[in-house]
Amino acid sequence: MSEQGANINLLLPCPFCGGKADFNQETNSEWYVACANRNCHITPITPGFYTRFQARLAWNHRPKVSPEYYQPDADEFTGLKVVGGVGDEITQKP
Repeated sequence: MSEQGANINLLLPCPFCGGKADFNQETNSEWYVACANRNCHITPITPGFYTRFQARLAWNHRPKVSPEYYQPDADEFTGLKVVGGVGDEITQKP
């Protein structure tokens, strides 16, 4: 596939923060893609590739995840309570 295609610069947003992604090139000529949002807590980055095309393919790859993967089982939370505020300890109910 030619790198001259119209979609060579099309990068999906960051899968974690939704921010813009950018191509970058190392001094050894390797290309990588990284989240450009300085406030992203994950700051994902691809490994280095020989071409922009390879870096774009790696960045734009999103695994297919079934919807039930993100739905927690209600039984997991029935015996828990939050002690304090956000970020505080979660303990078993007495």
